[in-house]
Amino acid sequence: MSNLDLIEAAVREINAAEEGAFVTLVDESNDDVWVQYLHSTINARYPFSIDPKQHLRNFTFTRIEEWTPDGYVWLELALSERETALWIDCYFQEVLRCGADYRLIQTRDA
Repeated sequence: MSNLDLIEAAVREINAAEEGAFVTLVDESNDDVWVQYLHSTINARYPFSIDPKQHLRNFTFTRIEEWTPDGYVWLELALSERETALWIDCYFQEVLRCGADYRLIQTRDA
């Protein structure tokens, strides 16, 4: 299963679950590289000190709710499940700088 397929299946599962459910996706080779998905919301590792709008200028999102330098970014999406999966995959590759061959571990909570 490709990363994109794994991410899309996880997004679909969370969207069908009760409110409060979320999935954490972690790069298998670096557990400091992660993205959480919760019903149209992303909480992700953000390893930079500058405003995330700089790194996310090519990404579609509704708004950035909160962020901390060298910490995380919390934002809202209004995308289809496939588009959300593509967004997450691109975030891993372009923002978190994982190679195209990165491998994910997923954990579902709640």
